[in-house]
Amino acid sequence: MPEKKSNHCAALSGVKVVDLGCYIAGPLVGMLLTDQGAETIKVEPLSGPLFDHRVNAVLNRGKKHCPIDLKLTEGRKRLMDLVKHADILIENYSPNVMNRLGLSPASLRKINPGLIIVSIKGFSVADHAFKNIKAYEGIIAAATGQYTDIHAIRKAFGLDPVYTALPIASVYAAVHAATAAVLALRERAQGKSPALIESTLVDAALSAMSSMYMKIDNQANRYDAPRLPNILNKVVLPVIRKWSNKSSASRQDKLLDLARKSYPAMMTSYKCRDGKLLYVFAIDNAKLSITLLKTLGLYEKTLTEGLIIKDPYKSGDLRNNLAETSNLSRRLQNRLKSLLAERFAQEDAKKWEITLSGKGLTCAVVGTTQEWLNNADLQESGIVTFIDDPILGSTVQPGLQTFLSQTPTENITPKARIFNDKSLAAQWEKCSCVNQQAVADNLTLSSPSLWLAGITVIELCSMVAGPVSGRTLAEYGAKVIKIETPRPNHGPRLTCWYGIDVNQGKSSILLDLKTEKGRDAFNQILASGDILLSNISKNAEKALGLSTQSMHKINEELIIARLKGFNGPLPSSLSQRSAYDPVLQAMSGIMMRYGDEKNPELHAIASCVDALTGYSHAFGVALALYKKQSSNTVSHVDTCLATAATLVQLPYAFTYKGRAWQEPNGQHSKGEHALYRIYATRDSWIFIAANSSKVSELPSGIMTHAGPSNDHEITKKLIESFKSMSTIEALKLLQSANIAALEIEQIDTLRKKWLISTEQSTEHSKLKTQHIEGLGKVSTLVANQVMVNGQKLNLLAASEKAGGSTQRLLKQFGIDADHLIAEGIAATELSSSYLP
Repeated sequence: MPEKKSNHCAALSGVKVVDLGCYIAGPLVGMLLTDQGAETIKVEPLSGPLFDHRVNAVLNRGKKHCPIDLKLTEGRKRLMDLVKHADILIENYSPNVMNRLGLSPASLRKINPGLIIVSIKGFSVADHAFKNIKAYEGIIAAATGQYTDIHAIRKAFGLDPVYTALPIASVYAAVHAATAAVLALRERAQGKSPALIESTLVDAALSAMSSMYMKIDNQANRYDAPRLPNILNKVVLPVIRKWSNKSSASRQDKLLDLARKSYPAMMTSYKCRDGKLLYVFAIDNAKLSITLLKTLGLYEKTLTEGLIIKDPYKSGDLRNNLAETSNLSRRLQNRLKSLLAERFAQEDAKKWEITLSGKGLTCAVVGTTQEWLNNADLQESGIVTFIDDPILGSTVQPGLQTFLSQTPTENITPKARIFNDKSLAAQWEKCSCVNQQAVADNLTLSSPSLWLAGITVIELCSMVAGPVSGRTLAEYGAKVIKIETPRPNHGPRLTCWYGIDVNQGKSSILLDLKTEKGRDAFNQILASGDILLSNISKNAEKALGLSTQSMHKINEELIIARLKGFNGPLPSSLSQRSAYDPVLQAMSGIMMRYGDEKNPELHAIASCVDALTGYSHAFGVALALYKKQSSNTVSHVDTCLATAATLVQLPYAFTYKGRAWQEPNGQHSKGEHALYRIYATRDSWIFIAANSSKVSELPSGIMTHAGPSNDHEITKKLIESFKSMSTIEALKLLQSANIAALEIEQIDTLRKKWLISTEQSTEHSKLKTQHIEGLGKVSTLVANQVMVNGQKLNLLAASEKAGGSTQRLLKQFGIDADHLIAEGIAATELSSSYLP
């Protein structure tokens, strides 16, 4: 294993990586590890990269380019010379290709018994229906409901599927695999056997969509999204869905315009005086709602309109409560929208952004990805960074996905990719990184569900991103204690409803840290912790006395992991600014790409930026744990929503001189080109994925070889061909030509299918069902995003009711729980109901 390191070195300094990855997911694993100090050799064919795209300037940054022809015996021998001295090997070829090249896990382990193997695949062996389908990103999106369910309003109105260009599956899979690889290094250093880590694109995509797949049998109407009147839901919408099915673009636009009227007033875009749009997110939060309305001079006016402020946990399902604005009646929602629109129209968008952000409110001028990358504040913070690439010249790229304190200055900005330098390979041959015999003699296989056994995580996080990080650590075996205030500003949807998904496997304490006795109790708990997860704002941290110095007086071994909106590796004017997932989508160009300049569209909530930030934060914690073990250094972790908003947009979120900004966008988008596109069949929808050069290989039943030659005409011809066929007929013809194609799935259909499968067998299930008192059967996704040595992550217990462990855990820590509860400093529940 790598030698003990200096305190002031990158977390993965001395770790050696061989990267055989292609396309996005595999190389991105290598990039994430290289950014943290690993020495990486990028092995590519002599003829050039399999994925010849300019985004390789990002994916291969910091790596040394090593061309090898793996079809030749000499080439494979050269690869094995590198493998012999490596810690980690990354690949995303099919098992058949790896076996044919003599690179099976068993063959690699003969050369290096201590090798950690990271294998990215499209589907797991249990996904029998996809056995012969090539896992293009678009195919994965079709298989997981991204084209139908990302836009909640389109789904409700039965509108056609719409293409999304974000490579969600690949980016999420890379972060999951990188996290597992770092934890595997830590396990190996403890004398355990090396890991075979498998991460599948389909399960990675699902991990981004967990709240969409959650289903609660006895869920109150209060949590419907969108919440619509019963007559509209039961009578009008079924008629609209039938009428809208595969209708003209103009009719779909009219329906979408109608649907947009249901967007909540506190969670939408407003046109300002200069014609630009300002996106505002102040929904279901009493503090934000009141602050926004007072800043705009509208608070008193809204009270005269019949709006009130009540505790949403105690008052029940009110339709006029400013503390729960997602549930306002249609009349009040429209009236509030009208008041806000009139006020925002009086000033320029940027002025509003500065004014509102200064009050701690979350908003943003809606912009493009190009504007995001050119933002001077982001560049100053290191959230986006300049790298001088040897081919493209000066580039702007995503910054570090997560970073540790004491990271050397030279590692804060990633390096450019390196060509024609064999020095690293030569150095590797001089030293062996592991005691191969010791590893070979050790047959101890540890389950990934126990990798963090014995680690105690204290979580001070609300909403989604922070709690996802805590849930991920619990899936690796950590004990997670979640501490929340008994009087939250966020309403029940953002705490209790999302909590059912993100708080699985955790114990819950309700404790008021604003009081001296509450902080004393917290300090006693803190003394026993290994990791603190926090997404509390800097101002709130200061008010609560939660500085690094004060916490280290209590527990000097504590790893503090902070997650915020814009806490990049360098100080900047953005660092104090708060943010939520939708605000980052508005700022970074995601909304503009999914919609357009007139109507930017939310690319789902939580499944785009929030969840990725949470998983990236877990990656940061894994790095800190490894560094603590390898150099006896307590580092602190910083992760931000802004960097995740950049990374999730690859291959669009980087730029260079002369870049042409041509990309699929808008609510009419169906794909990239004629052979990578959504098509309507006679009875449903399909997605086909192939290189555009394969047009000549299309069966005559779909396209005659004497047909059109340009992409637009080919698309028109294919639209006509497919709409006359059934889905079964179309798929059969495409598969006969070895062209990847799949019927587009919807989440409701998949959920039913997987629940039936779960009843038959739990070994490869994607959903689990648990009974929660008061809610009945609750279905949530199983954490299948990584498998290690054939074993799954921890199957977590159902999320307990907020405050469910307050008495038990406070007493366990020697704290007088009854006294604190009597004084209102602690509580055993937010509401009498699990889901108020």
